[in-house]
Amino acid sequence: MPRRYFDYLPEFQHLNRISTIGSYLIGIGFIVGFATIIHGLLKGEKAGPNPWGGKTLEWTTASPPPHENFLTTPVVTAGPYEYR
Repeated sequence: MPRRYFDYLPEFQHLNRISTIGSYLIGIGFIVGFATIIHGLLKGEKAGPNPWGGKTLEWTTASPPPHENFLTTPVVTAGPYEYR
């Protein structure tokens, strides 16, 4: 599209309208996304220490982890993907 036109040429009018509608849809999507994030931060439920029930070692230590991560050597009793 050439710059500095007072009015759009007829052959570019439908493309400009499609672009304008697309920009409005993207803007609405951003507003919905930001509103969801803000709602979750202000009124959302706090996550626990292991919200997904992971069995790997990084989820078995406290948060924030103590110095050197574990006070004693951890004992692995199950595989990382053995969920119930």
